[in-house]
Amino acid sequence: MKWAGITIIFLSCSGGGIWASLILEKRKRQISTLRRAILFLNREIDYRLTPLSEAFLAVGNSCEKPWDSFFLHMGETLGKEMEEGKDFSFLLSEAVENAIKFHPWKEDLSFLKSSLLSLGQLDKQMQLSSLKLLEEALAEAEQKAETERQQKGKLYRTLGLCFGFLLALMCL
Repeated sequence: MKWAGITIIFLSCSGGGIWASLILEKRKRQISTLRRAILFLNREIDYRLTPLSEAFLAVGNSCEKPWDSFFLHMGETLGKEMEEGKDFSFLLSEAVENAIKFHPWKEDLSFLKSSLLSLGQLDKQMQLSSLKLLEEALAEAEQKAETERQQKGKLYRTLGLCFGFLLALMCL
């Protein structure tokens, strides 16, 4: 019985370290997906001259999970709610609040919100400039997330393993 408890302690600590490193990898993947979605949104607005609500829907239909729900929600509500007189900034704030369910990194979401806020107010060239700036910032965030994943991911796995081994030794 004692050995089963020690094994569970060791595996749970090791699993915690692996889980922490997977969280870092998830952030990098989601930033990469968002970056591709912003590039697609830029192309929709620039080359196809798509209205904003239809551009969000097109991005949502071609984007990977979990960002597809964000863009689909924006496209659907933008078409309906703007006719009722609701403000674009209100709709964007609501969508970003919903996005925190699958992307818990608030600094990424606040920058996304501030960058997309200009889409509802500016002309086409300023919208494209804003999207270009957002894409560059996401590329930088993606690079930082990758560096953090490489450095801290290995550290978290090693610490989980060592902590599990230490607790197992203490139980003996």
